[in-house]
Amino acid sequence: PESSAILKRLQEPAIRTDRGVVKLGAVKEDGKRLVASAVVPGSSHLIVTAVNASAVEQMKPPSFEKYLQEEGLGHIVQARAARGESEAPGRERYTMYAKALVATGATGEGYKLAAGLPLEIVPEKDPYRLPPGEALPVRVLLRGKPVSNLRLTAASTAEGFTSRVVGQ
Repeated sequence: PESSAILKRLQEPAIRTDRGVVKLGAVKEDGKRLVASAVVPGSSHLIVTAVNASAVEQMKPPSFEKYLQEEGLGHIVQARAARGESEAPGRERYTMYAKALVATGATGEGYKLAAGLPLEIVPEKDPYRLPPGEALPVRVLLRGKPVSNLRLTAASTAEGFTSRVVGQ
């Protein structure tokens, strides 16, 4: 979505550290980006978070079915076909939760902090100290509690990046 649409739906932008939470105010558009300024006490890992409020999107049937297949939801495609809905547009309600980990100066254990998002991936090792080629173990939290038996997919444009699922 264009940044102006995101800005209208943006909620709770904040920076979290092991010392507390700094709310981000005065978020504004800068071309196709959103920017804000904040003063954060000390140096550590910063966890930048924001919520993009719920939205509903309607998709044309071929696009919706392709999306469902890519997301591993082939059973929904089959259920739509069984009900004779394959040619009907699809609707999806979604909420976006953004989280970025930034290292500033001397870092400690701040990367392990959960930010309190409804769905969250928390690294168990410091990604900034991870040797190239070593796996990054993570915990997945749903409403603050560990969750298992789910499919995670990671993507990157970094050269040599690979993704593999361990312990689905």
